Amino acid sequence: MLPHLLSLASLLLGASATSCKTSPSDASWPTTAQWSSLNSTVSGRLLSTIPIASVCHHGPLGSYNSTACAALQAAWSSAWTHQSHPSSIMSPLFTNRTCLPSTPSTGAEGECTLGYYPAYVLNVSSVADVQAGVNFARAHDLRLVVKNTGHDFFGKSTGRDALSLWTHWLRSIEFESYSGVPAVRVGAGVSTVSVYEAAAAVGRVVVGGEQPSVGFAGGYVAGGGHSPLTSRYGMAADQVLEMTVVTADGVVRRCARDENGELFWALRGGGGGVFAVVVEVVVKTHADGMVTTMPLQFATEDTEAFWAAVRQFFALTPRLGALGVYSYNNIMPGSFSSTPVLAPNMSAAGLYTELAPLYATLREHNITYSANATEYPRFLDAWRNSFPTEVAGIMSGSVSRLVPTAVLTNSTTLDTFMDAYRAATDELYYFAVFGISPPPGSEGEQGNAVNPAWRRAGMHILAGYLIPENSTEHQVVKQRDWANEVFQPVRDATKGAGCYQSEAALTEPDWQTAFHGTNYERLLQVKHTWDPTGLFYATKGVGSEEWEVEDGRLCQV
Repeated sequence: MLPHLLSLASLLLGASATSCKTSPSDASWPTTAQWSSLNSTVSGRLLSTIPIASVCHHGPLGSYNSTACAALQAAWSSAWTHQSHPSSIMSPLFTNRTCLPSTPSTGAEGECTLGYYPAYVLNVSSVADVQAGVNFARAHDLRLVVKNTGHDFFGKSTGRDALSLWTHWLRSIEFESYSGVPAVRVGAGVSTVSVYEAAAAVGRVVVGGEQPSVGFAGGYVAGGGHSPLTSRYGMAADQVLEMTVVTADGVVRRCARDENGELFWALRGGGGGVFAVVVEVVVKTHADGMVTTMPLQFATEDTEAFWAAVRQFFALTPRLGALGVYSYNNIMPGSFSSTPVLAPNMSAAGLYTELAPLYATLREHNITYSANATEYPRFLDAWRNSFPTEVAGIMSGSVSRLVPTAVLTNSTTLDTFMDAYRAATDELYYFAVFGISPPPGSEGEQGNAVNPAWRRAGMHILAGYLIPENSTEHQVVKQRDWANEVFQPVRDATKGAGCYQSEAALTEPDWQTAFHGTNYERLLQVKHTWDPTGLFYATKGVGSEEWEVEDGRLCQV
């Protein structure tokens, strides 16, 4: 049966007459008996949300405990603290900054509230649990969100009054031959570090996240997924051979090139939390092998000399990317740190040779530098010893831009870009610059929904800014607008390039084009076909312009 007919039937069975998703103040909010029935269906795994920092607060949701609060404060910046909790996410900005451990209360003035946390969390242990949650949310017109790790720059894995599907325990990893292709079947709750370790144990590698806490099979793959191995093998979405999902009608579906092909196309790069709930993915694996890494640092107070060296590095980046080399760089005025340059299947001597023009520029300007390469026998060891751990739990925002190879390889456009980049670094808090270039043809003959701008990219820029914890909502918006304004010259110097949707600005101009390029209209058609009633909503996700958030409540425009 066609999915739009199934969804129409579901509308007749239980959609609310209101233009907003059902909230506890509505007469149509599920009764205690109905919630209890759902809890019985999922064998008692329905949880009422209690914010993680309730131990630091008094009040109805608080359970103040000075020892537990101190322990949470000490662990707050760790991604694992939030990943292992049913409702906590790594960016408290999207919980409406409620119930934070940094401001423990001693009285009613510091009470802990739900804010924009979900009302209930379903601790998923099987695909049947996912179906039960999807069917219940559809029948009662509830907001539905999905959290696997909570590693999320957009707040897609939380929502006021929502029912949340927590896929953390769907953690299967099984290696197989998929139509003759070495592959691994990965559950939706598996983290990057887990799949890397499992692959290394059988002499394989997979294209996964740079951070260990990134949820491998969730929004990471759905958003395209860049990786330390992208310059060699392509985007994470390019590796997907098959997906098992639950669609808005509650049906479990296999998605592959030969079955539900249009949905399969959209799920690989069209964005997380938009089209279906992903239960597991099957992805290609690749032979493990030697990897060279090179931490590279230099600094100088000579401003022009410093930027001349940075310009040389940027000019080399497309050549390095074409050789499969990746780099993760923090570049701010006077300070360059690459942690690291990572070169699969390249010797230390070979990497030194490729970077020789940079060393020559550094010596020409009398800039002292450090560049010590290490050869590792396998990718896992190189990855473990190379990347700094990302800090969680802070109030911050990001802005993203893909820089085309054509900009970096032309002297005139590179100069224009350098001027814009230099100016922006004087204002924003940090810049992470990824030297990364998916190889031609890595998306396969039939393609996928990854932003086409990735296929032309030589670099990806991720800029960040801080938001003071006690900021009002007006101040938060003002800070976002300021960052966008500061970053605009970088966009102007890379016209038509777009950005990486999973790390972009919430206020990105013309986000549909910036995130998806020419794919957006096709993605919107897929969205309307498979989810015409809008069960799946994600901030700045496909079709989200048809909704708005009013004080955290999701309503149709």
